[in-house]
Amino acid sequence: MGVPETNPKIPMPSPSLYETDFYAWTQEQVTLLRNEQWSQIDRQNLIEEIQSLGKQQG
Repeated sequence: MGVPETNPKIPMPSPSLYETDFYAWTQEQVTLLRNEQWSQIDRQNLIEEIQSLGKQQG
């Protein structure tokens, strides 16, 4: 059994800013929130981070 081949027609997703530079991601989210750019916000990760902060304080 060999290594499975990747399909060259299906691009691999690039890592998100959240995964590669957390500080830059936080600053981007702040800017998006301040500018009310709701559709651009990384909602899922932002929710998880706020929830985590709440648990740390609780």
